[in-house]
Amino acid sequence: MRKVNQKEIEQLYDFTRQHYVEYFDLQTELVDHLATGIEKNWQENPEMDFEKNLQQEFKKFGVFGFMKVIESHQKAMNKRYWKIIWREVKNELAKPKVLFLNILLFLIPYSLFFSPLGFNILKGIILALVIAAIAYTFRENKKQEQKKKSQNIYLLEVMISQAQSNALLFNLSLQVVLFAGNSTIYQTNWWLALLVALAIYLPFLIFYMTTKVLPAKKEEILKEVHPEREWV
Repeated sequence: MRKVNQKEIEQLYDFTRQHYVEYFDLQTELVDHLATGIEKNWQENPEMDFEKNLQQEFKKFGVFGFMKVIESHQKAMNKRYWKIIWREVKNELAKPKVLFLNILLFLIPYSLFFSPLGFNILKGIILALVIAAIAYTFRENKKQEQKKKSQNIYLLEVMISQAQSNALLFNLSLQVVLFAGNSTIYQTNWWLALLVALAIYLPFLIFYMTTKVLPAKKEEILKEVHPEREWV
């Protein structure tokens, strides 16, 4: 039976990009789908021209082309990626050294709530960290925009980047609460200090996971979701 060769695979990738499929992992899903359909058509008519075969297969997607398929595939892939991401986060947090550091990073801001000096130090530390996080996010977004022009962008990368931005936005909103208040409120309400300390800690935990842990595991995650492909 006639098979889709490597040159034709590249043509299928070009075809998906021309039809506004932005992410390489989604392109791969569609390329596999198209290649399977094309090879089935060749079973019935081995002499069919590749381009004609491709157009015949594309017509099966209907008036809206890849739009509906992209939406359903993206939802499915989001679900699969998040399942793996949560597993990796739990594995990382279960490490004794990481667990100890996380407890420490939670207790430090909590302990600073109970004196005016400590509270001011806490506000300064968080402000400095937020500024550093904004600078990092801006730099990474610029890199991603440049990468789009010459390299493959993965849905997984965009999901990680969005998690970074959400953590950053949450911390910025928290700044308003902190700078509007004073340590007196927390001295008489330990539970409020506990709650806000947790709210400070979690976004920075997310930011750490999405800038250090998950990017290092990107290739491993892609191979798990798409074992049939080579990922770089």
